Amino acid sequence: MSTNSLIPITHFLLDSKNNEQVLFDSEKKDLTLSRLKSEVSILMKKINLSKNNKWVLNAENKFSFLVGFLALLHCHKSIVLPPGPQKGILNELERQVDAYLLGSEFDSSKEVLVINDQVKIDGINDTESFNLIDSKNISITFFTSGSTGNPKKIKKTLNNLIEEVNVLEDIWGAKIDKSVITSTVSHQHIYGLLFSLLWPLATERLMSLELFQYPEILFEKIKAYDQVCLISSPAQLSRMPSLVELKNQSSKKLKIFSSGGPLSFDTVNVFEDDMGEAPIEVFGSSETGGIAWRQRIKDSPDSQTWKPLNGVRISINKENVLLVDSPFINEERIDGWYQTNDLIKLKRNHCFQLLGRNDRIVKIEEKRLSLAEMEKRLLKHAFIVDVAVLEILNGGASNGKSRTQLGAVLQLNDIGNKFLSENGRLKLANNIKDYLLGHFERILLPRKWRYVEFVPQNQQGKRILAELQHLFKERDLDRNLFPDLLEENLDEDKVLLKIKVPSDLYYLKGHFENLPVVPGVVQINWVMQYAEKYFKVEPNIKSMENIKFFNILQKEGECDISIEYKNKRLFYEYSNASRKFSSGRITLL
Repeated sequence: MSTNSLIPITHFLLDSKNNEQVLFDSEKKDLTLSRLKSEVSILMKKINLSKNNKWVLNAENKFSFLVGFLALLHCHKSIVLPPGPQKGILNELERQVDAYLLGSEFDSSKEVLVINDQVKIDGINDTESFNLIDSKNISITFFTSGSTGNPKKIKKTLNNLIEEVNVLEDIWGAKIDKSVITSTVSHQHIYGLLFSLLWPLATERLMSLELFQYPEILFEKIKAYDQVCLISSPAQLSRMPSLVELKNQSSKKLKIFSSGGPLSFDTVNVFEDDMGEAPIEVFGSSETGGIAWRQRIKDSPDSQTWKPLNGVRISINKENVLLVDSPFINEERIDGWYQTNDLIKLKRNHCFQLLGRNDRIVKIEEKRLSLAEMEKRLLKHAFIVDVAVLEILNGGASNGKSRTQLGAVLQLNDIGNKFLSENGRLKLANNIKDYLLGHFERILLPRKWRYVEFVPQNQQGKRILAELQHLFKERDLDRNLFPDLLEENLDEDKVLLKIKVPSDLYYLKGHFENLPVVPGVVQINWVMQYAEKYFKVEPNIKSMENIKFFNILQKEGECDISIEYKNKRLFYEYSNASRKFSSGRITLL
């Protein structure tokens, strides 16, 4: 679709002609333009009775959010999109806003309106007049992810968003064609708002109402469509290959966008091998909007660099920090440029390579270290898929004062997990330290190590510093490391255990937001612990064969663990009456 034929959000209720057009794919197929106009009109009447100007808008239902978004815009109100839906976050905004427009009830001393998505539709003849929206003077406030501390307020004009939507269609409109837009990221944040709501709305592409948290459900839904465009993030895409069969998908049918951080090489390679092409990665921030993009190809060095979006100019300062100028930015600029915290290396044709962030330089024992550089080196280790290195405070210094140390949070690949199971944490940490000593002084190496199924990230693919720090705060004695044992039946060479996964199981943390699951390596560890207890064997692994994971074992889930011991071999299976979760064979030394 030509950008000249796009319908900007300012004109959508004025210029869209087909009132029976279905906007969102839902079970009843009743989320039409007619219904949207009617509900926006009814809500506008309520908002216009209020003298409040600055409104928090939060609704998990995408249609309800759109109703609220359009109603506030047409009433010329300022919109604040909170960094999260939690009541504590909404309460913290009370001093900064005048009122709340929400998808559910909320107690506050400020005015609260609830978006009613069950209004009886009598037609649109009696709707309020939809005046043209002033896109340059209406502000929308976003918040950064909080990946480097507290979320920061970012104010944009509606015009900033419209300009970016035009560029998205200009670059990728022909590629995604008539795709149905599906999403695993929230429309409450700038990436999800632009890609999964405003862009398809402007181009009259059908949107899926559901925000997909489970890859199995997402890919089952995809089967019903001829063409699909998925808006996702690195955190969600990295775990998809272990949960669904990507080989059954085709890149001709499914196009994928990812933003929030770079995809790992392993994830890129799996998608390219199984589907024919890697996801399109978009680089940007809440402050800048989209900056650049890439779609990587194995063994192609040029595809590793980032290409600026149309209309975006880039430069660097003397410290090689990225400078940006684009119509998507509403932040203060110096000499026409907005300075980011990203370090880059310029390539041909204004393309660039990301080198890390200049705000991630720390001092350890008076020596400067780039955390990004250490992460980059660790990602080249044969055992590691993803990593986060961070500062942690150690209160045990000899002078009684806290001192800075480094902690590393590691996601291991299959080779690394096997090494961990067979050799233990100490040998694994020493192996990685020996590797790092080829690049860093010993005093700069991480002192504490955490091994996780996935490095904790939020829905937007951003790492949250507080969550990473939390991994280093608890001692083993304070952690709940095992399931609740409901029943046990023991024969001479076989044990059958009925267990329940407790909600406070330590290993659920960071795996994942809105979908807590028991990591596969933890399931194997439980088998070894129970084998030692019931069969009195030494838990030393020689090899593991036929290790398979069929379904995810979730928080509060109940299942049976069957363990049989024969000739120094353990045969195990996690299952319940309806499904099998995992199974395998472990040979002991």
